Amino acid sequence: MKPFVIHRRSISQSTNLDAMELAEKGADSGTVIVADEQSSGVGRRGRQWYSPKGNLYFSIVLKEHLHVPTLSFACALSVGISLEQIFSQHIENSKIPTLKYKWPNDVFVDNKKISGVLLQSKVQGHSIPWIVCGVGVNILHHPEYATSISSYIPDLKLTNIELLDVVLENLAKLLDIYSASGFAPLRSLWLKKAHALNSHVCITTSDGITHEGTFTDIGLDGSIVLKSGEDTLKLDYGSML
Repeated sequence: MKPFVIHRRSISQSTNLDAMELAEKGADSGTVIVADEQSSGVGRRGRQWYSPKGNLYFSIVLKEHLHVPTLSFACALSVGISLEQIFSQHIENSKIPTLKYKWPNDVFVDNKKISGVLLQSKVQGHSIPWIVCGVGVNILHHPEYATSISSYIPDLKLTNIELLDVVLENLAKLLDIYSASGFAPLRSLWLKKAHALNSHVCITTSDGITHEGTFTDIGLDGSIVLKSGEDTLKLDYGSML
């Protein structure tokens, strides 16, 4: 993985929009946009992303030949591993909260969302010249239904840039593993902490259809595998309810 080139903004409409603009202008792989706050942060399916000052919001341009759906797992893992490192340094082992990955690209702590990932890419003919991976992590603030690092370590003095450095370090390691060995090692890491694995789940796809079944696996293409009776269903995209 090439060294990261970081562009810092005090405020951005959306770090993904900024990163896509730079990608279109030929920005190198590893170009990062980080903002102290976003005026119009966006999550999956166009949902607004809560973006006050004090949390981490960044987007990275990637141009390696990576499979878009599985790349989101690398981004989520980089956040999850970073959070586990921080929790283990500041919280007694018996009190460390439970971290899980919720398909396709959320990070949950004690069943509350602490981080999300949004991937956007450009399709040109049969190729994808660039992918932008946007990441948000709640450090100090969170909506009522979510959580943040400060909920568990109230006195922690952690800036968005300090957390960014940790996340990027872990992301670089994961992308090196991905490039050398494919998605399988990352899939194994993710499945060890998969939210609702072997439980009954409902997945709603973009066409509004809800599919139900037991969540049994993740495919090597990042799809979720559901078992319902004798039937097996693989879904490439959707939201777990």
